[in-house]
Amino acid sequence: MTFGEALEHAKTGKTISREAWITKKISCDYTADCQTYLKIVVDEKQPVPYYQSNEDIFANDWIIL
Repeated sequence: MTFGEALEHAKTGKTISREAWITKKISCDYTADCQTYLKIVVDEKQPVPYYQSNEDIFANDWIIL
């Protein structure tokens, strides 16, 4: 699926990833003032904010985990 389609699923609470990635998981979270952002977890380490690349935006291999 496209990034846009995957993002809509993430906004409903689902975790998304790309088939090209083995250990990366992306989900939505909220700041203290209720602003939505994407976070990524790599190899079960501490989550960090996710900033998508052009390659990620135009990829068609997004999946729901």
